[in-house]
Amino acid sequence: MPKIAVNFLGRLCHGLSRGRTQCPSCSIRIAHDLHDDQGSGLASIRLESAMAGMGVAEKSARDTLMRVSEIARNVGDDLRRIIWAMGSGQESLGDLLAYVRSHAAELLDRAEIDLRFEADVKDPERHLGMDQRKHLVLFTKEALHNVVKHADARHVEIRIHSTDTQLHWSIANDGRGIDPDGGDLGGTGNASMAKRAKEPGASLKVISKPGKGTRLELVMPW
Repeated sequence: MPKIAVNFLGRLCHGLSRGRTQCPSCSIRIAHDLHDDQGSGLASIRLESAMAGMGVAEKSARDTLMRVSEIARNVGDDLRRIIWAMGSGQESLGDLLAYVRSHAAELLDRAEIDLRFEADVKDPERHLGMDQRKHLVLFTKEALHNVVKHADARHVEIRIHSTDTQLHWSIANDGRGIDPDGGDLGGTGNASMAKRAKEPGASLKVISKPGKGTRLELVMPW
């Protein structure tokens, strides 16, 4: 994602987080207003750039317009996920699991990748903090996008289970795999994944071999 889009989403999330502390209801209202206004604008950019790209003969110009369309879609998707994480009354672990499953199914279906989703949690009504929800959603999004773009996988398996003290979050694929110690980040983005995991105080383990797929195992204390 372009740096300007990352900076925009970062400033948005930081601003809404501060606003939530000072006035929770105001922050949520502003977030939804932003979603309605900016989301509509991004949808228009996506549609018009895609249509323009279809009518351009020169390949380089056509590819540029299609990238603009994809960027607009990705920023819109991230905006929607951040708004959800900020708080919409769906703050339980069960709500998060339903949201993640829906997003994963939609993304992987577009890429023609099969999804197996398993969740075995002790307390689906357990409340999750805003930062916990945000980082788990964005961790899953980044992991799945890397699978779609780099892993050449046909199947993805998401397994989630909990204990009294930990949440275990596993995302595996049967793609080309990597050498976790060899500096090949294709399909996982190891450095970015590890940084994302550290935000909510979690740990991340990468299990992979070339040609044998990849499994990301995140463990978050709570």
